[in-house]
Amino acid sequence: MHWLILIFISIICLIAIKASFIILPILLVCACLLVQLLFYGLCTIPYYNIAKKKEIRHAWLIFFPFTKKYILLKLSDKTFALSKKIQLKKRTTIYWFRLIYSALMPLFFFTAFLFYDIVTVLAMTPLLLQSPEEYLGVSHIPVIDYIFGAIAIIGTLLYFVFMIYTSWHIYYDILILNYKKSTALCASIANIFVPFIAPAMLLYPA
Repeated sequence: MHWLILIFISIICLIAIKASFIILPILLVCACLLVQLLFYGLCTIPYYNIAKKKEIRHAWLIFFPFTKKYILLKLSDKTFALSKKIQLKKRTTIYWFRLIYSALMPLFFFTAFLFYDIVTVLAMTPLLLQSPEEYLGVSHIPVIDYIFGAIAIIGTLLYFVFMIYTSWHIYYDILILNYKKSTALCASIANIFVPFIAPAMLLYPA
């Protein structure tokens, strides 16, 4: 009888150990997601309060990542300066620029790699016809690799520069309403790397 009890307890322990390898990671992921949601919500509340004071329609959309920037753009009445010459009076236009740009990036890479394949084949074909023994098994040409690699890097850098600049500008235009230009500038730059700086400052406006 004692042996049966020991076997039964061993089976339960074995099941518990096996289950822990599945349940614990799931619980950890859920806990991380919950913390992120709480952090996101706490950081968004100051912007929501400003949106409510300005009586912006559908201010609650600020709590959703895909529409947050749209509402944030409405929190300031300043023109959005992409450069000294390009001033956007309708600030929400930048939201659609960002959205379209993000959608076009995969298409850009797909087109670049497609052209890469086409150019490589066109360049390799005459080489194989002239000297098949020398070029048989060669699948790429370094010069073409460098050219399209450079295109991909430049395209990616332009994308990130545009996104970071516009994101910084959105928060700068909000902070400048309550702080000096130098303070708003430093805080909005820091907010790119530590996203709770701007909302924390908005809780205690100058």
